[in-house]
Amino acid sequence: RRVHGIRGPDVTSILEDSFTGADMEKHRFSSIPCWSTDDFLPFYISHNLKAINISGNLALDRPKFLSKIKALGDNKRRLNGVICVSSRVCFADSKDEIAVVQWDCSGKLSIEAYDLPSQQEPYSTVTFVGYHSSLSEDELKTLVEQSLPPRKEPKSYRNRFDLSPSEISQIKNKYHLDKLPEGWFYNGTTYVSGFGDKSVDHPNFADQIAEFLKADNQKNDVYNKTLLKTQDNQSAVFNSRVIL
Repeated sequence: RRVHGIRGPDVTSILEDSFTGADMEKHRFSSIPCWSTDDFLPFYISHNLKAINISGNLALDRPKFLSKIKALGDNKRRLNGVICVSSRVCFADSKDEIAVVQWDCSGKLSIEAYDLPSQQEPYSTVTFVGYHSSLSEDELKTLVEQSLPPRKEPKSYRNRFDLSPSEISQIKNKYHLDKLPEGWFYNGTTYVSGFGDKSVDHPNFADQIAEFLKADNQKNDVYNKTLLKTQDNQSAVFNSRVIL
């Protein structure tokens, strides 16, 4: 005797190709409790998942990083193979804190902040979990590097024409009682020479401007050297490794 069964909608969905598609698979993975923890190492391997860690001694830009992490859930993006992100990040706007940022492909994003131990340098580590064939180590490293704060520009050396009116006034106020050249005197408002020449500026005003600019440019030189050293470190600060 032959028994005829009726296929229900659930069975039909399971048998359809869409059930095994990438989007459905991502949502099934992310529905497992605590699936982003180390306890699920065998689960990663058995489901052909891959984990890539990007880390470095640098703080990240908060809006940039969070925006890029949220964008991983956009199916139109090339990096939609990522199904989980677990990170401990120092943000540039709060370097005394460490933020634990968790995200999964269902769109859930959680952020918890903790005090950074004293004397500890800013440090960021981000682990991406996704399909073995879809994750690109170079692309994920680029994503984190693009989350750095905007690069600061070096300060250029200044000349007389770069001085602002307030700086000119500052120089005059600082040096107006400086020793006068022979034959000059100051009547309280004007500098007068023995030949009757008059000026509202100190006779050595050009030298005073040069002295001011020298000191200012020395500060710029120190700033630029420090900036160059920092940016050199930034260029090679992130290390990437496949941990699964």
